[in-house]
Amino acid sequence: MITAGTRLGPYEVREAIGSGGMGEVYRAHDPRMARDVAIKVLPRTLSEDPERLRRFEQEARSAGLLNHNNLLTIYELGEHEGAPYIVTELLEGETLRERLESGPIAQRKAVEFAIQIIRGLAAAHDKGIVHRDLKPDNLFLTRDGRVKILDFGLAKLTHPDELQTDVRTAQRITNPGAVMGTVGYMSPEQVRGQSVDFRSDLFSFGTVLYEMLTGSHAFQRDTSAETMTAILREDPPEVSVSGPQLSPALDRIVRHCLEKNPGERFQSARDLIFDLESLSFASTSSPDQGQPGNAVQGPSTSRRILTAAGALLLLALITTAFFAGKQTQKTSSPPPSAAPMRFSQVTYFKGVESFPALSPDGKSVAFVSRKDGNDDIFLQRTDGRNAINLTADHDGTDTQPAFSPDGNSIAFYSSRSGGGIFVMGATGESVRRLTEFGSSPSWAADGKSIVFDTERISTPYVRQKTSELWSVDLATSKTTLLLEEDGVQPRVSPHMKRVAYWGLAKGGGQRDVSTISLSGSAEKRIPVPVTSDAAVDWNPFWSPDGKWLYFGSDREGSMNLWRVAIDEESGKVLSAPERVLLPAAWAGYFSASPDGKRIAFSSFAQSSRIEEVDIDPNRARVAPKVVLAGSLLATGVSVSPDGKLLAFTAAGPQEDLYIIGTDGKGLRQLTNDAAKDRGPVWWPDGSQIAVYSNRGGRYEIWSIRPDGSGLRQLTATEGTSISFPVPSPDGKKLFVLHERLEMFDLTTIPARGVPVQIKGLDAKMEIRPSSMSGGFLAGDVQQLSP
Repeated sequence: MITAGTRLGPYEVREAIGSGGMGEVYRAHDPRMARDVAIKVLPRTLSEDPERLRRFEQEARSAGLLNHNNLLTIYELGEHEGAPYIVTELLEGETLRERLESGPIAQRKAVEFAIQIIRGLAAAHDKGIVHRDLKPDNLFLTRDGRVKILDFGLAKLTHPDELQTDVRTAQRITNPGAVMGTVGYMSPEQVRGQSVDFRSDLFSFGTVLYEMLTGSHAFQRDTSAETMTAILREDPPEVSVSGPQLSPALDRIVRHCLEKNPGERFQSARDLIFDLESLSFASTSSPDQGQPGNAVQGPSTSRRILTAAGALLLLALITTAFFAGKQTQKTSSPPPSAAPMRFSQVTYFKGVESFPALSPDGKSVAFVSRKDGNDDIFLQRTDGRNAINLTADHDGTDTQPAFSPDGNSIAFYSSRSGGGIFVMGATGESVRRLTEFGSSPSWAADGKSIVFDTERISTPYVRQKTSELWSVDLATSKTTLLLEEDGVQPRVSPHMKRVAYWGLAKGGGQRDVSTISLSGSAEKRIPVPVTSDAAVDWNPFWSPDGKWLYFGSDREGSMNLWRVAIDEESGKVLSAPERVLLPAAWAGYFSASPDGKRIAFSSFAQSSRIEEVDIDPNRARVAPKVVLAGSLLATGVSVSPDGKLLAFTAAGPQEDLYIIGTDGKGLRQLTNDAAKDRGPVWWPDGSQIAVYSNRGGRYEIWSIRPDGSGLRQLTATEGTSISFPVPSPDGKKLFVLHERLEMFDLTTIPARGVPVQIKGLDAKMEIRPSSMSGGFLAGDVQQLSP
């Protein structure tokens, strides 16, 4: 026992605050940083074994490299009278074990804790570190509602026969035969003494989540031997028996975590994050949203988001979310708030609701839904459930509503009379046509003009090379060109100084936000970039005071809300992008109230599955066999020539290439980087898989072997991006969609192809969006005339 006043290096011990099998914990003061810290002094026996001490120091330093709000921060290592110690942040609160002594935790709060825990695990797993002793005793609930994971990497060091591995490897492998962990929370592979990886932590997480929901241990028996047998052979009691009625979706998550076979569990912590955040009752009061997991991708090349399922949410933001001007602008942390954010779900229709528009008083919201068969504009009180169809009289498309500054009118796009911008009363009366072209209307603050783009949203969708920005005077209907370069979703600044928008970079798929001046001629309006990086940035809108520009971005893994400080007069960006994360796995189509207290947005959830159906002409109906199901969003499935493997792209922020056996086994990820690898197709001999990828800065054709080796670029083109490769049956030629149908001779150029246009072929192409499918069909070759 160390007495108060003792110095351990620069730290002065104040008092003992705990003890356990791994040593004593003390509160100490660090005069250099003027802060209190926690110091865990480990048993001297640890230092008596040089190899164990070396492993402890290496592991502690590895854990010290982790920087995440849901992981205990490690400051320093030291030694006192032969005993090693570790200095960490000082936490105030209680362990999850202490919290559970009063009984189970309500579902909403349990999910909030679970999301924070799994975010912390994901951050550690990303660095190659597996906890292997996750349990309520190692989870700390701070007084401000934050969950901290304790003792990362320390539990494995309590056994001298463990084999240390490099923390940067893809998986952490233990010494087979060594039983590691705490009985009752170990995975089956830990019980057997087998090698473990990240999925072992997910099993332990499942036992913790089960205990939070029921107040009971998932596998607790009278003896350790019986408990380990239960882990290997038995399922825990149904939650409805052990505790309250459980949401079916949450029950599936718990069961999926507790699969005996690691291959049948979630395959990563980030997959689990997505499912937890997709729960409709997931709490959002977590002080830090951390890094979101996999989610639905942002705007596609053709600029439209199509999803399998969605809901429109309203989030009531505190005023400081917009007026955080005193915050240091060079930080990338979330903006401060004086109170937790509150949100409520507004719509519960089947299908997708999108393009929300808040009324100026924040009490009503207009949005788009197909619940009545067409794209119609509905109006609903934000605290009500009765939605009124404002455009039921029209059988075509009515979308993209925008309230006038006085709240008396709604501008919108409609396909009626050939399409264009229309204006109607706030309750659907007196519809009149304002322009004969254009979409995405945005009102100027004085209510006298509207800025819009020329993006075509009709069906079939004819993709234009650029979408111009225009303005229209409401009194005279006179239109004025603002920008000839590519621009979509314009938003006029509060003092009518500038217009923010997003557009495609020349020749490719990079999507960035920019601003232009609203005054002067089109030739003098020089775009000022707000973002210029590989992230998908779109859907900008201004804070009420014009000091901040908000936008959607997938720059940290899922589509959510970001902002930069900005000078409304010049468009100069005054800060790096910083997170303003909303409580959704995917958030977009933002609309803010003029007072800055509320924001409406669409939140989308998506799932997919690959199924196999045997074709038997003698049977009228054939039940499909599921090959792959879950939150891994499979698109562009391609069957290998021998019929044994499937290649597909997992839609999401990265859009990586995967393969899986047609029997549902052997899921493997072939690419894992920020590039988007799309449209996989097998070579006729099965030796390669071709994709179109932007990994070189623009979309070109690349190939990779099924074992993940041999990644190489096949084409090098100019002009617009290239897509949808199709090899010839002999594998010697490659046909692609470029500016027209083109052919590459792969026999003459071993590394990079040179485009060879097929003589005399003229391809007219149209991009057709697949209805509510989450993606786009290939460019249809409508005509070939030799």
